Amino acid sequence: MRILFFPILFISLLGTELRAQSTMPEGVLPDSIVVTATRTPLSVRDAGQRISTWTADEIADLSVNSFDELLRSVGGVEVFSRTGFGIQSDITMRGSTFNGVLVLIDGMPLNDAMTGHFITDMPIPLTQIKRIEVLRGPAAMLHGPDALGGVIHIMTDATVNPESYGPSSESTLGVFRGSHGLFDIHGDGIFRKGNVSLGIASVYQNSDGETIQNQEGPVEGPNGIVKTDFWRLTNSVFTSARFSEFSTFLRFGMDRRDFNAFHFYTVSPFDFSREQTDTYWAQLRLQNRTESASNWTGQVVWKRHDDTFTFNPMFSTNRHTSQHLFSQFHLTRTLSPTWSLTTGLSGGVRSITSNNLGDHNDTRAGAFAVFNAELTESVSAYAGSRIDYDSGFGVEVIPQASLLWKPGNWALRTNVGRAVRAPNYTERYINTTAPPRRDRNYGNPDLEAERAWSYEVGADFYPASGVSFHATGFRRITSNLIDFAQRAPSGTPMLADSVLLALNIVEVDLKGFELDATINRPVGRASMGLSATYTYFDSGLDGLWPDAIFKYASGHGRSIVQISSTLKMPSTSLGTQILWKEKLDGTSYSTVNIRASQTFLLPKNQIKFTLDLRNIFDESYTEVLDAPMPGRWISLGANIYFAGE
Repeated sequence: MRILFFPILFISLLGTELRAQSTMPEGVLPDSIVVTATRTPLSVRDAGQRISTWTADEIADLSVNSFDELLRSVGGVEVFSRTGFGIQSDITMRGSTFNGVLVLIDGMPLNDAMTGHFITDMPIPLTQIKRIEVLRGPAAMLHGPDALGGVIHIMTDATVNPESYGPSSESTLGVFRGSHGLFDIHGDGIFRKGNVSLGIASVYQNSDGETIQNQEGPVEGPNGIVKTDFWRLTNSVFTSARFSEFSTFLRFGMDRRDFNAFHFYTVSPFDFSREQTDTYWAQLRLQNRTESASNWTGQVVWKRHDDTFTFNPMFSTNRHTSQHLFSQFHLTRTLSPTWSLTTGLSGGVRSITSNNLGDHNDTRAGAFAVFNAELTESVSAYAGSRIDYDSGFGVEVIPQASLLWKPGNWALRTNVGRAVRAPNYTERYINTTAPPRRDRNYGNPDLEAERAWSYEVGADFYPASGVSFHATGFRRITSNLIDFAQRAPSGTPMLADSVLLALNIVEVDLKGFELDATINRPVGRASMGLSATYTYFDSGLDGLWPDAIFKYASGHGRSIVQISSTLKMPSTSLGTQILWKEKLDGTSYSTVNIRASQTFLLPKNQIKFTLDLRNIFDESYTEVLDAPMPGRWISLGANIYFAGE
């Protein structure tokens, strides 16, 4: 009953007529416009797919300090964390594995060539994220391989605010202190002069962590009592410039984190792991500014990820360095008032150097074309195809089509699309079978690529401004899904049954549905927002053996409730996040987080005090193996905002 209290209280306050209108400065992407579905600006209602959007202001009102914590409120998305505060999480969408989600930063892929476990190593502080779009379902035709479950698009000033409007300078400085020695200091600023802008941001966090306990009490490791301690440093700097014909955007970012990784990947009694990761990101973006029938964007990105992993201080350390260099160009041309064509080219190389996985490299290239058409005043469609080459799967054709009908306040939509994913370096080359480790993993260099067809039908209802209801049924049939199975096949007698061998599962048939409600309404002087989703999954595995145990393919939940709500007055805000999940084994857990803020206006700036209450009912639970998630956590902080002329 406790998870129902907050949404019932919130909904009971809705009932006042709309009285306010907001204006959007030139150059800003409005909240109702999305670009992830078709690469061209469309309203959420016209996108033809279910998309959730979050702006920087909405993120600031919720108890989150990393983008993966925000995703806990997004329908169809599951976050499997090994500890709190976004230190390391796996992300799945609509029951995909954690390697089946594509994460973009301003349109460029963040996914790591080594493993999906590093997908949340974000080289950009949360304060520089202006908007997040989450597209559930088919998306590979536009955005390329790995998008089996969907796409998460993180947007900064490069895409949300390319015209660099606003005062000459804006900056923020904030400090938080909390339970278990939590310390958070962050700052950011943007400075403008003429047609040039410079933005900087930095955040440092650390915590002594909570004591890890088992049935016998506190866990004793080689170096004393084991705790969930961590520290993290993230820095980013960008510059943008406007010229008469085009604009440029250049960013450099880095993220470094060091953390206790106890039982992150195994349940071995020898596992007292510690891990350090470093992520480096450089991105250059060019786009035209002229008003014409054609609009183009070209980008290139380089990413490097270093992973230093020590399973036990008595054993040697594994060191991995993965890199990728990727470029893309896309062009949208308006053919008529009702037709447009978007085309694109992409290509890149990825590599790894590792004392455990070996040294390897791969190449990829792709091209796509998609038509968008308004067939009538109430019917629109898009259809297109992509051709991809990858060293991991050869040449693949990836089609996708969508049809949308908008009778009155309704929108009825259907989608079908194909996706493909090459096996990553961990799946192909990992070998941790040497004693004394248990739950050991053994890669398979002969793995085939995953291939999937996704289907969905949905209905959206818009009864009033700021109010919408959504229902979506979906199905994804994946062939050769890659997973680790705990049983060796015949012909490999050297592998014990306890070894987890990377294999292609013959077929996975996943079905489910989502029920969404979103409400954003001014109520008097206040503004109120609610996002609530119920998701149900049903999946069937056709594996190699009837009694095989698969590590990730059946890891998704069965039923999930995700709710976030905000109540915002001119100087006060209250945000609540609620998650309830029933796992496939019938167990369940729920968490509630609250953030309350009070802002005071000063002569030349403003200061906001914030109280965070996480897991307020002190729920004891795990999401990956038996890596403990944080209990009740309290923190208090202040942000000072400065603005120039």
